[in-house]
Amino acid sequence: MSIRNLCCFAALALSFFALLKRSSFSQSPRPSADMSDADIREILNERLDPKVDMGIVAGLIHAGRARMVWAGKAGPGVVILHNSAASIDDIGFHLINRQFPITKPPAPPKARKEIALKPSLLDAYVGEYQLAPTITMTVTREGEQLFLQVTGQSKLPVYPESETDFFYKIVDAQVTFVKDPGGQVTGLILHQGGRDTPGKKTR
Repeated sequence: MSIRNLCCFAALALSFFALLKRSSFSQSPRPSADMSDADIREILNERLDPKVDMGIVAGLIHAGRARMVWAGKAGPGVVILHNSAASIDDIGFHLINRQFPITKPPAPPKARKEIALKPSLLDAYVGEYQLAPTITMTVTREGEQLFLQVTGQSKLPVYPESETDFFYKIVDAQVTFVKDPGGQVTGLILHQGGRDTPGKKTR
């Protein structure tokens, strides 16, 4: 990718985010992928505030993502192309100024071992659980397999690691079913992203 293309990307991204904020350009040209060098310079000069020590621009390039970080209007800059859903802002800032640390990657998911449970035990978990006023987790059984489906999401299989603890294989999330002293299932707890979300069994 050429330097001109990177500058064009920055101008397009800055224009896009200005429009999102419903701000307007006083005399700026209409942003487009084939804008002239003069138009690119005009947008960059208007949108990059020289008083800002560091800044960041986000945008999309085809199926990927990009971050452009700059240090002041006349300072160095860096563009990072990536295809991750995770934020990479810390990498950009660190490349500009080593005083900004790089965030440590999260610990790898715990290794989990699937066990076998009798279908009769799984039947007790079938039903609907209220996670939020408009969000329900529906639990169903197909043969010896338990499935969970959150409102608006796909139905996914979960696997037992104990009689009450189940885990997903495609995402780092787990579910614990809660029983009362009499052994009746009264709810569940969804463990995901460091949060524990309880859900009361409603049917």
